[in-house]
Amino acid sequence: MMRHTEYGAEILSKASSLLKYIPVVRHHHEWHDGTGFPDGLSGDQIPLSAAVTSLADIFDAMTSDRPYRKALSKEEAIRRMQDLSGKQFHPDLLKKFIKLIKEEKNRQSQESKE
Repeated sequence: MMRHTEYGAEILSKASSLLKYIPVVRHHHEWHDGTGFPDGLSGDQIPLSAAVTSLADIFDAMTSDRPYRKALSKEEAIRRMQDLSGKQFHPDLLKKFIKLIKEEKNRQSQESKE
């Protein structure tokens, strides 16, 4: 399982039109504190596209039903992600991500009232 980032990058390397996507695929499981995989990148060494994808990937994983557990609420997922600020996630990116999630929730709430 932990090698899927390397396998994905290798697959993309076969098509020149997909080379620009290698960093996001290879590094979306790197952690801000350097304890992620596959290369142990930290902080600003992690490509921005990979750091953003990581936020979306984790949020989706937590808020989706899985065979082994029910989906968490968006609020609980946000709380758990906040607990990992500075460790798994870049603190500033996480704040912006949470702001977008809350704005989307407010927008949907307003639309449902109309």
